[in-house]
Amino acid sequence: MSKDLGKYHLLAELGEGGMAKVFLAVATGMGGAVSKLVVVKKMQGFLAEDPEFATMFLDEARIASLLNHKNVVQTIEAASEGGTLFIVMEYLDGQPLHRIVERAHDEGTDFPLEMHLAILTDVLAGLHHAHELSDLDGQKLNVVHRDVTPHNIFVTYDGQTKVVDFGIARAEGRTTKTKHGRVKGKLPYMAPEQARGEELDRRVDVFAVGVMLYEAIVGKRYWEGLRDQTIMRALISDELPALPVGVADDELLEICKKALSPNRDARFATALDMQRALEAFSAGKLARPSALQIGAEIEELFRERREAAKKIIDAELAILKRSGSNPVLAASAPPSERTANDKTPVRPDTEPTRVDARASRPDGRPPPAKDEAGTPTETRPPIARPPASGEVTPSVTPSVTEARSPLPSLAPPARIDAFAETLLDTPPSRTAPPSVVKASGGGRSARLSPMLAVAVAVVGAGAAALLWPTTAAAPPAPIRVELRATPASARFKVDDGPWLPNPYDGTMPRDGIEHTVLAEAEGHQARTVRVKFDGDAVVRFVLVE
Repeated sequence: MSKDLGKYHLLAELGEGGMAKVFLAVATGMGGAVSKLVVVKKMQGFLAEDPEFATMFLDEARIASLLNHKNVVQTIEAASEGGTLFIVMEYLDGQPLHRIVERAHDEGTDFPLEMHLAILTDVLAGLHHAHELSDLDGQKLNVVHRDVTPHNIFVTYDGQTKVVDFGIARAEGRTTKTKHGRVKGKLPYMAPEQARGEELDRRVDVFAVGVMLYEAIVGKRYWEGLRDQTIMRALISDELPALPVGVADDELLEICKKALSPNRDARFATALDMQRALEAFSAGKLARPSALQIGAEIEELFRERREAAKKIIDAELAILKRSGSNPVLAASAPPSERTANDKTPVRPDTEPTRVDARASRPDGRPPPAKDEAGTPTETRPPIARPPASGEVTPSVTPSVTEARSPLPSLAPPARIDAFAETLLDTPPSRTAPPSVVKASGGGRSARLSPMLAVAVAVVGAGAAALLWPTTAAAPPAPIRVELRATPASARFKVDDGPWLPNPYDGTMPRDGIEHTVLAEAEGHQARTVRVKFDGDAVVRFVLVE
């Protein structure tokens, strides 16, 4: 593939969703000089055949290009090069909110409440800007984000909060419309009227911030321990979790209770109203921390990862400046992060099986296999292709000496949660495997295991990771299995086991046996794939009606 899109030189592939690939890139100025790092979201080539998908991508670009607020990720431009549609966004150095909270928990503490409130206050400011957005003719767009979650809130190391991922946002004048009754959004942060498929307004985003406020106050998930089916039934019937008594100041609890009212008319009418309520509470009861204090707290949690990321990016930019080549990012970095509740070790020398159960292209053919190739001696035998139900592609990476090698893929083997889990119009980014690449300084090959070390702001499509050489094999461990599906109401079953929620992220025994993974959702055609449990697996489905 070409390593350039207009004035942007693609350095590395960061992630992939159903509609787009995302790249770390550099913008080049006069004489080819590197001006700054950016993130490029490039529409999947095979979707160019489908006018509906192209229109969806352009709708997203149109909304994103109009947003201009310090608490919303900035879109630099949307363009087309050689028939390829792409969006260019600012590069952000920091972490998504959910990962910040998880890391603090892993360190045996809670993320400070006053900092959490400051972040949510900024989120509300960014959302209010989006809700009030008008087009260039002054026509109100009535934007509703519909997917406000800790995964789509990004905080930089200098303490700036950014709302990201307007990929499924509703707006007036958007060419593609959500059919009446179809649900879009992530269930744990969804308002009751959203779960029922009713007409939506900005107050669904207020409800989502209310859920995040609840989780900041109580220190656990709003729907702790409940399956998606149970959550959906509760939302539809307005049976919402009650706020525990006495866990926080009564004034703060009242703010949270109002935001979480099942009756939208009883909620804050606007994000600005809720923002003002939180600011008034903080002014009277808590001293709002500065952006520098918030940034310092986050940097302390992720210091090693930030330092490793900076060294590698600086080194690769220096190589690019000297030679104009497309370097493979590979250097020492700490082990990959895990979720707070998952203590199972991951074998760093194991590449995950990747199963793509997307819908077929308009001509009936499945989406093309990815063009990642690798060192044959290091790859496992491929899993047999299941008939018409999905694609199974063993993932490997070519030597940097190959003239037409694809860009290096820099996604971690466990999870890519930073701006990746848009489970609806833009399915989640799929993880890339540990790779075997030629060491740039010599002839030997080194096994490299990805590690999430630098996160970038992308609209529903992925996060950056670095590569870390391992020197010894880890002890055997269960495999990690990720299951993702569109629509959000889908559920999964492995063989004859219990129903699993969407999304599912857990472990399975490493038995080397092929298992049947079923995905189903009401009103959609069920799909199955066969997956051999001999290594980490990522399985995603897009179910058709």
